[in-house]
Amino acid sequence: MRVLVGTRKGAFILNSDGARKSWDVQSPLFPGWEIYHLKGSPVDPDRLYASQSSGWFGQVMQRSSDAGKTWETVGNQFLYEGEVGPHKWYDGSPHPYEFKRVWHLEPSLHDADLVYAGAEDAALFQSKDGGTSWAELPGIRTHKTASEWAPGAGGHCLHTIIIDPTDHDLHALQVAIRCGRNRAAAPDLETSSRSLVSGERMLELFRDVPEALEESLRVACEEIRKLKERYQQVGIEDHSLSFNTELTAALELGFLLDAAEAVAFGALARKESRGSHQ
Repeated sequence: MRVLVGTRKGAFILNSDGARKSWDVQSPLFPGWEIYHLKGSPVDPDRLYASQSSGWFGQVMQRSSDAGKTWETVGNQFLYEGEVGPHKWYDGSPHPYEFKRVWHLEPSLHDADLVYAGAEDAALFQSKDGGTSWAELPGIRTHKTASEWAPGAGGHCLHTIIIDPTDHDLHALQVAIRCGRNRAAAPDLETSSRSLVSGERMLELFRDVPEALEESLRVACEEIRKLKERYQQVGIEDHSLSFNTELTAALELGFLLDAAEAVAFGALARKESRGSHQ
């Protein structure tokens, strides 16, 4: 039994017998590199493919023909076919498709030299020569809804490819893409929420002119409702797990909107006056 493992600090190959009581761990491959996917060919167990990536050195494709003992760098040119249109960015603005890295490798069930690659930005590529050259299969990227797709939390990537084993013509593929809703920016929402209690005076609670105040409160309540809807689409670009001030600010903004909603609706529901308290 063999398990192929890709990590942020290299790749590992684990081997065991059927009992799986002990494992032989092959020393780290590509140390220091992020390995997005490591996959073996079902046709030739010695044929392995690896997608390695680095913020400094970019994307590199690797191939082994001896079960991972040695590796060779293969083709790394991934070009979108034809006109490259836009997709939506985190804030909903148009953003051109641009290749970043390969997230998934799927070797053919019947040909060791045929392999598919799922990329970021979301696209599907194919190699018929063992990864030496790559050509896009543009049906995904040119889908009629593709221009409306926005990145998910991990980016705009095609992260899963499944080959249908019952299709004898070998043309049936199922793929999955990570997408999110068009996202609002938290600072924009914070600026909008501040306007409710600034110069426009929508949310002032003194009842010197009751009819005018009630109308302004109704307007404020509706604006808060809209802001809370937009808040559901707030995007966080910083995904770090420590000292993430962007995430903290977004959470605080959500609590602020909850408090504003309680104050505004409470003021609207209160009909009597008790002097200067609010």
